[in-house]
Amino acid sequence: MLVSDMISDHALIRFKLHVQKPSEADLQTVTSRAWRQLSRDAFATDLMTTRLCSDLDALKHMSADDLVQLYCDVMTDLLDGHCPVVTVRRRARPMTPWFDADCRAARRRARAAERRYRRRLRRRRCLDADRQDWKAKLREMHSVYESKKVSYWKDEIATSQDDMRRLWRTLHSALGQRTDGETGDHTADEFATFFTSKVDSVCAATATTPLYDVPSRCTPLLSEFSPVTCDEVEKLISSAPTKTCQLEPRCPRGW
Repeated sequence: MLVSDMISDHALIRFKLHVQKPSEADLQTVTSRAWRQLSRDAFATDLMTTRLCSDLDALKHMSADDLVQLYCDVMTDLLDGHCPVVTVRRRARPMTPWFDADCRAARRRARAAERRYRRRLRRRRCLDADRQDWKAKLREMHSVYESKKVSYWKDEIATSQDDMRRLWRTLHSALGQRTDGETGDHTADEFATFFTSKVDSVCAATATTPLYDVPSRCTPLLSEFSPVTCDEVEKLISSAPTKTCQLEPRCPRGW
């Protein structure tokens, strides 16, 4: 292959990929408000003229249900005027368990740098520093993604410990493979029809088989519980998944 005025020892490879275009079923309709259009000063000014703030003495004789209903009505009317509800269509994507607030912040910085670069490019005032800043923010975003992903799956594998079933389930999720719990495109009616026909076929095949005489036997009874030790409780707690949420309050010091 000839590259400029040099001869390369790499061969040119051409290939075709049959990529299926996502169907309309993968799109979902979501309603939200245009919060970026909300002006806090204008919203506060209009709020002061409503019944919630203008006549506080009239609110004393209202019940709790009436106050809640008044609050909902007033706030809904104000929000409809300042940031109305918009309907958007977005593609349904599988959830990423390791995607947290740090990833969102890195993605927000990268998109802001991209918008700044493209806006100045359209105005013919683009500088090389804008493009370099965009590339730097993209590299930072990918670095944060990679570190979060690696840390998450390492913790998931470490917490599996001796539970082989959970370990294999974690490995399947890390590799992007479908687990047995996912049913795919089958509906509940299809499952019901399948199992009904299967039971009917088994009953028809064993209709002439004589009944099996089940011998009776004594079975042990659970009449009391034995106390557990501190080591057993500690083992059960340590084997539980270490799940948390950013909305949870911090534990007091000393826990």
